[in-house]
Amino acid sequence: MRLHTPLKSFSPVASGQVAQCKISKDRRIHAIFLKLASETATQMGYKIREIRLMLGTVQLIRLSPAQLVALNAYRALTYTNGWLELYFSDPTVRTPVGEESTALNTFGLGGELILEVEFKTDAEYNAATSTSDGFTPVLEGLMEYDYVNDGNRAFVTRKPITIINAATGEFDFQTLPRVGAYKALHLFTSYIDRVRVYRDDVELLDRTSAQITILSKRNGLTPQSGHLPIDFQFTNQATDAAEMIVQVGVDAAGKPVFAQAKSFDFKFTANTGGNITAVVEQIVTV
Repeated sequence: MRLHTPLKSFSPVASGQVAQCKISKDRRIHAIFLKLASETATQMGYKIREIRLMLGTVQLIRLSPAQLVALNAYRALTYTNGWLELYFSDPTVRTPVGEESTALNTFGLGGELILEVEFKTDAEYNAATSTSDGFTPVLEGLMEYDYVNDGNRAFVTRKPITIINAATGEFDFQTLPRVGAYKALHLFTSYIDRVRVYRDDVELLDRTSAQITILSKRNGLTPQSGHLPIDFQFTNQATDAAEMIVQVGVDAAGKPVFAQAKSFDFKFTANTGGNITAVVEQIVTV
């Protein structure tokens, strides 16, 4: 049974500060809901710089309000004025068992689990809203969880990166670490017309931006304006993730032999120069 409980108080809740809340462990977390005295997603962005989920010193989640809203909308999670939803169980998978397997299992995790909300300064808020009074945030939280320990330690981290691009034409992006598996790479740009992805020189996909949109819609996913998802799991099947461990042969007994991928190469075709903001969804073991 899924339970719901308010989060303990955030502190300090003030402009220019990082509000923190310790998350209780020994439970399986499905979602966290944050309520701020704001209305639209844009107004949320005037006040909040980013939201982070920390396990000790390790970042599990790091997203701006705009990125969080876009990723949720891509997976058909409707934005409600004044609320930001940080989901763990993925509602787009095809079965309840599959959805629950994506939750954050905190049983036995070492280190404190801390939710951080970094607020912008009064000056940043005033510049964005053409005001001079600053703002006084009021922050609340709600957690959805259960006490099931299914032994699953896999979890999807979501963090922003910058992809450097200087010119028109095709360029390579090869800097993602070759560990775990990749659920998706979300580009927030209109610069890219075509994407090719290779792992150890094997082509995983070759799609134009128009093809990405139609394939997403076929599976109930909706790319947002200025959002190009390179989604390996767009079919919602866990086995479609781009794993960084690949079979390289068989041993003398006929058993498969696996090794870390030697390369993971994205080839982007850009219609203009300009660096690209992206969010990486990576499946790791916590």
